[in-house]
Amino acid sequence: MATALWVRSDGSGHDAAVLSDNGSALHLEGMALYRKPCQANVTVSYELQSHHCGRVHARIDAEVDGHRQATVIERRSDGWWLDGRPMGLAHLRHLHLGFTPATRVVEIRRNGPAVQQRVGISAVFFDLEHTILTDMSQSYWRQDPLHYDYHAPLLNWSGPVQISEDGFLQAQPNHWQRVA
Repeated sequence: MATALWVRSDGSGHDAAVLSDNGSALHLEGMALYRKPCQANVTVSYELQSHHCGRVHARIDAEVDGHRQATVIERRSDGWWLDGRPMGLAHLRHLHLGFTPATRVVEIRRNGPAVQQRVGISAVFFDLEHTILTDMSQSYWRQDPLHYDYHAPLLNWSGPVQISEDGFLQAQPNHWQRVA
């Protein structure tokens, strides 16, 4: 089991997560609390199971500006599903939740590059502001055991990130800093 607690670099929120591996699936649970600019507080709880066979199931419960929303995302043999609606994207294996640094641990543990190697890890991207799933290309170049160069054009992000030995994000400048 691995745990992490992050603070947003701008001081507007926190995220905490627990990861366990039961041999057939990685199980990730977490909770994020933050404030969007010019908006009320956002509270999100999330649970994700990523099975070694490729099946993924995620449940996200959120309250944004006083409005509750529940979302279910699944990867089945015929592609990704969002709240019971087929979304295609069957070629993608990973789910990247835009409101938390936690889902990156699944990508790194499953497909992370060796030192001095680069790997592209495309994922399905979901954020609370959108009601669709999007194809998100991203790449990691591992400089040494803990330091990576990360590129995610959809997020308009390119720069250094630090990944801890347990696979959780340690630091992403101007975004997240792990504090425990």
